[in-house]
Amino acid sequence: MKKYLYTKFILNRFIIGINLSILGIVLIFFKKILFSIILILLGLILILVHIFVGPIGLIQKAIESNDLEYTKYLINTIKHPNLLYKPIKSMIYMIKSNININNNDFNKAINNLKLSINNGIGYDQYEGIPYLQLGSILYKQNNIQEAIINIKKAIQKGLPEDDNIVTAYLLLSSIYFHNKNIQKAKIYFYKVKSRKISSYELLYKVKEMDRIISRLGR
Repeated sequence: MKKYLYTKFILNRFIIGINLSILGIVLIFFKKILFSIILILLGLILILVHIFVGPIGLIQKAIESNDLEYTKYLINTIKHPNLLYKPIKSMIYMIKSNININNNDFNKAINNLKLSINNGIGYDQYEGIPYLQLGSILYKQNNIQEAIINIKKAIQKGLPEDDNIVTAYLLLSSIYFHNKNIQKAKIYFYKVKSRKISSYELLYKVKEMDRIISRLGR
C-alpha cells in the first residue's frame, strides 16, 4: 500500500504541486499569509522536481527489478524530456538505448547513445559507458573505424569497474585480431591481465582469447 501511494505521489507531483500553489494563493485572500507561503513554496518545489528530475528513482528501481515493461511505461510518463536536468536526461537516453538493444533496434540505440553523450553523464567515472556501448554496437554493424574510436574514448573518458575496462580492451583486441593486426591484438589483450574480473561470462571470453593468443605465440 505504501509503495502504491508513493508511486502515485511521484507520478502526480506536478498536479499536486499546482493544486497546493492554487490553494496557497486562495488562502492569501483569507489572510492566512504564513500558511499560504508554505503551500506555494511546497507546490513550486514539487513542480520543479517533477520537471527537472522526473520519476528517475522509480525508473532505477524498475531496472533493478528487471521490469522492462514498467521501465518503458515510466519513461513514457516524461512528457518534456528536454527539460530534465542534463545528467538525468543523459541517463534516460542510456536506458532507452538499452531497451532498443533488447529489441534489436540498433539504429535507435545508436541515436539514443549519441544523445546521452551530448548531454553528459555528469560523473567522471561513468563518462565512458555510453562510448563503450556505442563502440560495441558499431563493431557488430561492422563499422570498425568508428567502433575503435568510441571504445578508445570510453577508456580515456573513464569506466567505473574493472569488468567495463576489460570489456573495452577485449573488444579492441578482438577487432585488431579479426583485422589481422596480431601485434595490436596482443597489446590490448595483455592490458586485461592486470584487471580483476567478476563476471563469469567475461572470464570465459578472456580465457578463450588467451587460448587463441597463446597459440599465435607458438
